[in-house]
Amino acid sequence: MNKFPGILFFLWMAIPFTLIAQTNNADEYGSDKRSTVRSCDVLYYYGGDFSHVRVTDGLKVIKGPMYCNVYPSAWVAYLEKEMPPNGYVQKALKKGQLNYRGDEIVSVSTKVPSDFIIEKNYSIPVDTLKAAVKKYTLSDKSGIGLVIIPENFNKNSEKSFVWVVT
Repeated sequence: MNKFPGILFFLWMAIPFTLIAQTNNADEYGSDKRSTVRSCDVLYYYGGDFSHVRVTDGLKVIKGPMYCNVYPSAWVAYLEKEMPPNGYVQKALKKGQLNYRGDEIVSVSTKVPSDFIIEKNYSIPVDTLKAAVKKYTLSDKSGIGLVIIPENFNKNSEKSFVWVVT
């Protein structure tokens, strides 16, 4: 999975991805809102929410219960190390002010079910994403926030699939 940061950067720069707002109009997904993120003066960045990710690795399915308490915190640490919020992320998003608030979702982000290692591909339904974002307890109630929600780390194809949500 060492290509994870590069894939995220590629998604941000090249693919019109889906963004979901944590507001009453959260049903407006599917439109390109990169310009909203790029044009805001201050961005609240929450890092990665790994609570919905599934790892496609048939050989390790039976180890899911053992790994569910280890992998998520390691992923958060890896993301922070390889994509430092006030370094790499701030520069890549061209933000003068980026407020990192990863501590506000870490308790949610690191809770994966014991059966998170699966044999087949996986994708998160949009309704699940909406519900996940609405459950966050955030200190800032206005402004533009951004969180990365991985959905599938596929060991077989060596690909990661993520949602970038604002």
